[in-house]
Amino acid sequence: MVRTRSHYLTAEPEHRRRVDRELRELLRSHAVLSGQKTLVLPYRTLVLRARRH
Repeated sequence: MVRTRSHYLTAEPEHRRRVDRELRELLRSHAVLSGQKTLVLPYRTLVLRARRH
């Protein structure tokens, strides 16, 4: 999901490479995430709708 966010998409290439490196390192080194082939990431979207009467 990191690569779909505007702050990542509009960042300079070096910044994106740094974010990618840091994310790979986190996934490699974190006790719960290390060695996992998939990552369950709960995600909720809140949608509000307004109507003018």
